[in-house]
Amino acid sequence: MMKTKAIWFLGPKQVGIRPLEVRAPGPGQALVEIKACGICAMDTFTFSGVEPRNYPFIDGHEGVGVIQELGGDVTDFAVGDKVVVGGGGSFARHVVAKTGNLFKLTKDAVPVEWIVEPVACVVNGLNCSRIQAGDRVALIGCGFMGLLLAQGLTKTLAAEVIAIDPDKTRLEIARRYGLRVTLDPTDPRDQARLAEYKKKGMDVVIEAAPTDAAIDLAGELLRRAGRFVLFSWHHGRTSVDTTRWHLGGFEVLNASPMINPNFNEAFRRAIVLMELGVFDLKSLLTHSYAFSDPQGAFTDAFEHKGGYIKGVIDFER
Repeated sequence: MMKTKAIWFLGPKQVGIRPLEVRAPGPGQALVEIKACGICAMDTFTFSGVEPRNYPFIDGHEGVGVIQELGGDVTDFAVGDKVVVGGGGSFARHVVAKTGNLFKLTKDAVPVEWIVEPVACVVNGLNCSRIQAGDRVALIGCGFMGLLLAQGLTKTLAAEVIAIDPDKTRLEIARRYGLRVTLDPTDPRDQARLAEYKKKGMDVVIEAAPTDAAIDLAGELLRRAGRFVLFSWHHGRTSVDTTRWHLGGFEVLNASPMINPNFNEAFRRAIVLMELGVFDLKSLLTHSYAFSDPQGAFTDAFEHKGGYIKGVIDFER
C-alpha cells in the first residue's frame, strides 16, 4: 500500500483533501499518477447533494495521467506512458486501474487538454444519431457537451445544422466552429426564424439541454418520422407530449454511453479524432484549478458564473 491524497466528497456542497491508501497494481492493472481530471456535469450534480450518498467518497471519471507502475502480465503499456483513465476515482493523485480501461496518448499530449471521456460520449452520441447525407439537423443546447457536438456535426454530411441556445456567447462559439445558423429562442428576432424551421421540420434533433422545454422544442421541430436523440441525462422523472410523439411517429434514441456494450471503443475513436483536430477541447476549457482548491473548483462548476463552460483540476499547478 502507498499513501496519496484525494479530493473527497464530504457532504452536500462540501469537498476537501484527505489521505488515501492505494494498493499496488495487480495482474492486468497499472498505477497511474493523475495529472488532470475534468469536472463533469455529473460531478456537479453529485456535489449538489440532491441524491443521498454515503459520505465520504471519491469520484472523478475524466482522468488523464502517467503510468508509474505496472502489475503482472502487462505488455501493451510501459512506465511513463501518458494515458486516459476510464472509470472512476480520478480525483486522486494516484489511482489503480485495469489496463483495459487505459487509453494511450502521445508523449507530447498536454494532460489538461486531453480530457477524452466527454469526447467519447459525443462520439457515441453522434454514432447513435445515425445522421445520413443530406439530413437537416437541429442541436438544442450549447453547453460544453453541446459545443463538442457542434464541433462534430460540422464534419458530418448533414445538409444543414442549426444550433439553439439562449446564451448568445455560446452561440457565437458555435458559429466559430462552422455552424451558420444559430438561434436564441428568447430573442423575438430569432423566434420567427425558429417558427420557419418548425414548419419545414428537421430530420434529426439532438437534445443537449436537460430541460422539459428542450424536449418540447424537439417535438415541435421534428418532421414526421424524424429522429429525436436524447443526449442529456434528465435526472428523475420528466414529462413529454406523448400525443405529439405518437402522431409524429418519432424515432426516439437514448444516446447514453450505456447503450454501447463496447464504450471503450468510443474512447479510442475519440483520441484519433482529437489528434485529427475534429474535436478541440482547448477552446472550451475556461477554468483551471489547482488540486489544493477543490471547494472553489466545485463551487464554480455548480454555479456556472463568469463565462464558465468547462473546468479541470490541474494536479500539476
